[in-house]
This record gives sequence, structure tokens and C-alpha cells, in this order.
Amino acid sequence: MRNVEMLRHISIGQYIPGNSVIHRLDPTAKILCLMSLVLAVTFGKSYGTHLILATICLLLVRKAGLSVRYVFSGVRPALPFILMVAVLQLLLHGGQPAGDTVLWQWGILRIGSAGIQLVAISLFRLLELLSLVSLLTNTTTTSQLSHSIELLLRPLDAIGFPGHDVSLVFTIALRFLPLLAMQLETIMKAQASRGANLEAESAWHFVRTTRRRLALIVPLFLNALRRAEHLATAMEARCYLRGGSHRTHLIRTQWRMTDLAFTIGTALLSVALVVMDR
Repeated sequence: MRNVEMLRHISIGQYIPGNSVIHRLDPTAKILCLMSLVLAVTFGKSYGTHLILATICLLLVRKAGLSVRYVFSGVRPALPFILMVAVLQLLLHGGQPAGDTVLWQWGILRIGSAGIQLVAISLFRLLELLSLVSLLTNTTTTSQLSHSIELLLRPLDAIGFPGHDVSLVFTIALRFLPLLAMQLETIMKAQASRGANLEAESAWHFVRTTRRRLALIVPLFLNALRRAEHLATAMEARCYLRGGSHRTHLIRTQWRMTDLAFTIGTALLSVALVVMDR
């Protein structure tokens, strides 16, 4: 079951303690920087823009003291599916935009320069978004994320939007990702020890692997519901109430010049990259 052990190494949602510049940034500033870079990743259309964004993501990961291999380890289980979608997108790219050069065609299947660019940009976006989200969750604790999201959503309380509840649900869901991965690994090993055949001949046989692992869905969901029930009971035992406007915080963060510089610099860079592609 060595191919199952990678499930516990999901990079998103795991906090890695450190003392880097990224770790010391205010959590709210990190979220605002993430939003700015995500907008640039989403609206960037050229190779140059995404090469710049990919370089920035790698530099930020290294600056935070994280391993690049660890950050991208979450892509490995889904790599066959990602490559299959990329191939279909390349061969079945609809239409022929202006300036598109057809490199190969057979019936409805066609490979052109526009299709290659679309696939390359899509893969760039996937890796960049993964690195940015991992960077945020690996350098920020769950409580800091919850508090910062609540601060960002607090202005919406005036129109009745439950900002505190939304931030709590978001952070709990983020925290459950690695827990569910470890639970899935435990269930697979338990079933394999009882003689269940959960292995596929190759990692590329994802259809066969999915069919064999359908039996994992029911116990995984039961465990997730049981864990959610225990969490709700624990919150009720601690007199937790909805809303959160009456709650105080033990640790209050304060913005510094570094936080302001990072936020403004990231916003200006993102705007410049988006304008460059217009």
C-alpha cells in the first residue's frame, strides 16, 4: 500500500511552523496578497505572464522555508487525470482563433498552436494556484485564518451576512482535508489487511482503481459525519454560540510596514501583469 501513504502528505491545510518573513506576515495581509495573485493567475493569458507568476510562486515558497517537492506533492495522486484532461483539451480544442497554426489534424482531432497554449496556460494556473494556497495554509495557523477571514467579512455584517460563521466553516473544512486523507489511508489499509484488492495494475488505470475503491466511500463518509458530530458536541459543551460578534480574541494582530509593503506591492504587480495581457 505504498501508493496510499502519499495521502497523508497533502500539502494544503497543514501548518508548518517557521520564522520566515512569510510566517511573520499578518494573516490578513497574506490573504489579501493571495487574492491579488489569484486574480493575476486567473486573468493572465500569455506565457510571459505565467512564467513571471510561476517564478514568484517558487521564490515565495523558498522564502517561506518550504520544500517545493512537498508543496507539489498533492498533485501526484491526480496526475493521470490531469494529463488525460489536458490531452482531451489539446485534441478537441473547439474553433480556430485568428493566428492559430494547425500542426496536425485527423478528422475532428486537431492540434494547433492555440490549443497548445491553452493547455500550457491551464497547467501553469493549476500549479500556481496550488502553490499559493499551500503557501497560505502552510505558514498560517487555522485560528489565524479564521480570525483574518472574519475581519475581512466583518463589513458585510451590516447587511446581515454571517461573516463569523462563514469563516469558521471555511477553516474547519480546510483543517479536515489532511484528516480525511489520513482516515482514507487507514480505511484502505484495514480493508487490504482483510483481503480486499484495492490496487490497480498501474497508476494510469484510474477507472479500474476508482471502481475498486468505491467501497471506501461509505466508511469514509460515516467517519466524517461522526467526526463532525463530535466537533459539534465539543463546541456546544464550550457554550459556543452562532454570530461571534460578542466574542473576543486572546491574540490581536497589528499591521506593520512590512505587511503594508507586501500587500501594496503584490496588488500593483498583479494589476501590471493583468494590464500587460490586454
